[in-house]
Amino acid sequence: MLAFAPVAGANAQQLSVKATADSMQLLMGSKATLHVEVIKPAGPGVLAGAPQVGQAFGGVDILESDVDSTDLGNGRTQLDFTYTYQAFDPGPQTLPAMTYHIPGDSAKTDPLVLKVFAMDVDSLATTNPNVPVMTVERKWVDYIPDAVADYWWLWLLGMLLIGSVVLIWWLIVKKGRLKRVAAVFRKPPEAPFDRAIRRLNEIRQQRLAQSGNDKHYFTELTDVLRTYLNGRFGIYAMEMTSKQIVEAMQANAETARFTEQISPVLQLADIVKFAKMRTTVDENQNAYAEVRKLVELTKPVEETQETPSRQQRRKKNRGKNKK
Repeated sequence: MLAFAPVAGANAQQLSVKATADSMQLLMGSKATLHVEVIKPAGPGVLAGAPQVGQAFGGVDILESDVDSTDLGNGRTQLDFTYTYQAFDPGPQTLPAMTYHIPGDSAKTDPLVLKVFAMDVDSLATTNPNVPVMTVERKWVDYIPDAVADYWWLWLLGMLLIGSVVLIWWLIVKKGRLKRVAAVFRKPPEAPFDRAIRRLNEIRQQRLAQSGNDKHYFTELTDVLRTYLNGRFGIYAMEMTSKQIVEAMQANAETARFTEQISPVLQLADIVKFAKMRTTVDENQNAYAEVRKLVELTKPVEETQETPSRQQRRKKNRGKNKK
């Protein structure tokens, strides 16, 4: 149940990480708890590779998470991360290793291997072998699925609705109005730049930087950044760590020049979200300014096209000048 990893560096006597699970064996569908204990020097730090609520983590689903902090004195702090998970897939399930980083040092847990057992259901356990088998003559209605036989009126209503939609569509096509109607219902997708600017404006209007809820603020701000990098440059940042995002930006010719400004924003966001560090309003506003600067300076250049009528007027004016 216990997983330790040796640490390196000057803080080896002060930084330690261990991961434990309530039970290494559990039935499929049951819940258990993963504990990660970090003892570290007071100051910033981040737990990399930590489970995320609502996502899979080594074959189990993470349902809840919590973290408590205790001051041990002598400049040392204990962090207790708690993750409630549920296992659905039978067989061995490996919970990946996690690494806690502090300036100049890091410590890593060993992976935990769980055994998930399937629930055996013996359908014949309550069957009386002495009861004779009865043969019942089946009628044609018995061959109709229960979902159709029990809810036939819903199926009839659905077919009538589909028929009405097809009839209306056919009438629109006959009258030549299909394109006009389709244009009304077809809403073009929001461009990555427009979406990013809209969400940044919402963050500013809601005054999240001054709200005091630093974790919520940096979650919203980095979500805007990750979504924009994905939609605008094809950098799939939604599933990347902060380090991977910076490396991907450096490898992209259009975003490489912004890495020095965005890297501190991502590092600060990790510390706020995972180490519960409080930030100042100036730090929050500076992070907002760097993300907005990246978005505004990488706005796609739109090509202007002249309308046919304007082109005709230009040709007509050229003809008059030649005369």
